Amino acid sequence: MLIGPLFAACADKPLDMSKPVYVTVSTAMGDVTVELYGDTPLHRDNFIRLCRSGAYDGVLFHRVIEGFVVQGGDPDSRKREPGVLYGGNDGGYTVPAEIRSGHFNKRGALIDAKAGDETNPERASAGTQFCFVQGRRMTDEELDEYVPGYLEEGAFSGEGTLKIFPIAKSVELLMLNATDWEKFAAATGADDSAFATVEGITETARQYYEWTDAQTPDISDDGKAFFGRDAFANYMIIGARQLGVELLRVEDGAPVLDFDKDVVRRLWDNYYVPFINGWFGASGRFRSDDIKMGNIIACVGSSSGAAYFPDECILSDTESYPIEMRAYPCPKFEGGEDFAVQQGAGLVVTNAAPQEVEASVEFLKWFTEAGRNLEFSLGSGYVPVKKEANEMTFVEQAMDAAGASSKMRAIITNAIGMTGENQMYTTKAFRNGTAARAILNDSMVEKARADREAFLALTAEGMPHEEAAAQFVTDENFEAWYEETRTALEMCIAG
Repeated sequence: MLIGPLFAACADKPLDMSKPVYVTVSTAMGDVTVELYGDTPLHRDNFIRLCRSGAYDGVLFHRVIEGFVVQGGDPDSRKREPGVLYGGNDGGYTVPAEIRSGHFNKRGALIDAKAGDETNPERASAGTQFCFVQGRRMTDEELDEYVPGYLEEGAFSGEGTLKIFPIAKSVELLMLNATDWEKFAAATGADDSAFATVEGITETARQYYEWTDAQTPDISDDGKAFFGRDAFANYMIIGARQLGVELLRVEDGAPVLDFDKDVVRRLWDNYYVPFINGWFGASGRFRSDDIKMGNIIACVGSSSGAAYFPDECILSDTESYPIEMRAYPCPKFEGGEDFAVQQGAGLVVTNAAPQEVEASVEFLKWFTEAGRNLEFSLGSGYVPVKKEANEMTFVEQAMDAAGASSKMRAIITNAIGMTGENQMYTTKAFRNGTAARAILNDSMVEKARADREAFLALTAEGMPHEEAAAQFVTDENFEAWYEETRTALEMCIAG
């Protein structure tokens, strides 16, 4: 295939580089018009210079791979010698990399050729050679095999294409030390139906604290915490979403904060307040550590971490006992909408040599094949990403074949149930998004821990529990924290 004269329409005209630049590529098969991006000026100017100099006149598309790429630009290919494999001449120079997050190798894109990362760590482009991407993209039928929410998370550019391809997901579950729970339930009549709501967890935690405190009548106010949670930002983001508010959303590519005070107060009342009172706890690095040490008996955490739920409770160097795990769906706010967090693993296919991109796409298809993806899930607690692999009949057959443990069965069954009963949600990516999430993750937690220490200092001096708690559980305390946190978030997303 021949490349005819390029840039003919404007070869003699001065260009306004502040406006889009278009090039017409004339070939024996017809014309193609492409836009050169202004935010890659080195590549744009190099291509314009080559076009105007006639460097592409009469050269071949020497590499044509159906469904993948059409590559040309080797000056030697003008010779058109039979049996010669062209592609070895790239003009004798390279163009420094200009990789931009807003551009990717989608079907129809014009890109410069480049050697692979092993021999080209700087990822510089070949001087004269370029490619048209045909792409071995997935068909609509292939994409329809995946859970829609998982694909939407990776399509954050607004261009209708995937930046991140899902390979395994996780949800949050409530995990319970059923051994110690049964003692409490038998003594008090407590029922695990309370675990369905956040408010039910708060009330159960209060009852558990009071029951454990009553076990030692000679020691006042030594009740035990019932509950803790990992990934506190998920509580803030998903809790607000259940209550009708999207704390951080993206509109026209820019983040928007909706730190609704009434909704945030409900989040506060069901974490800060029980934490101050000792009904909730957090002392180890993860809440599974707290369960292992007997500091709490229930926690919310990732399904992928549930496999590490401890098999025993260690009270001291000499005292321990076995415990049984029980898994439940993550509690929701009473009267709230059915939202649950989606998180987990995805892969990005970055700019690379064409054959590397092709191989990457094939690997993604292979790894997410329903049976293979579910096999991975059964060993890790992650949720498979294809609809077929989330059908319970298919899942149960796979668990039977794999001889899955009762713990893993509970994890996978509840995790997949969460995906079927809820709209899976995560915030869209935006600049400073990680920093904003860190504020949501730490602000209330750090406040609760600091005030809990101050509370304990007051009770150690003899102040009654209720009076000490009243020093912190006030409208004024909430208002001060709310304003400080809202300001921090506003500054973060504006920066």
